[in-house]
Amino acid sequence: MLTYLDNFVRLFVLSAFGQLSGEPFTERKSTFQAFLSIGVESKRQVSWFVRQLLENSKIAKATHNMVAYRFTDPKTGCTVADNDDDGEDGAGEKLAQLLASMTTDRSEKTNSQGKAGRRTAAEPSEHGKNSDDDSEKRGVVVMVTRWYGGIKLGPDRFRIITNAARDLLSEHGFGKRTSAERSKGSSSGRMKNKGRT
Repeated sequence: MLTYLDNFVRLFVLSAFGQLSGEPFTERKSTFQAFLSIGVESKRQVSWFVRQLLENSKIAKATHNMVAYRFTDPKTGCTVADNDDDGEDGAGEKLAQLLASMTTDRSEKTNSQGKAGRRTAAEPSEHGKNSDDDSEKRGVVVMVTRWYGGIKLGPDRFRIITNAARDLLSEHGFGKRTSAERSKGSSSGRMKNKGRT
């Protein structure tokens, strides 16, 4: 039974951090669907988002619910990022890499040792709350759900999973894909038109 406070927090999370969902699509009998929440600032909000999705019995019964999140802690200014494979070995890490590439500035940054490269999870965000780079300010959590269809996909599953998440992130203003990236990995446009459930 939910308490008054639980209901209040639940309504706050849903209104402030509403869930967005991509279209489900089928690839070699497995069905995939991506879910996204923008504006998260804490692990508690990430947990609420995941729990909210898992209240749907169809999602809860899925073979895998892979999750990755990335946000800037408002108190420390540090980037917080993590992922969960949910039994699909390596998929959470692929989603985490995707979030890192789509939510940070693509230009080369200089780290604390003066070397070019990406900021690590322990380094303070250069953008903070006053940044004009909106995608860095907005915390994000993505979950890709897979309902196994009986055919092993091998390494193709990583492409399919990341493309499902990438398409939903792109729809909502994260990371502009170059034409080379679109032609290289995105058969997801074709996948969406084939076998929707």
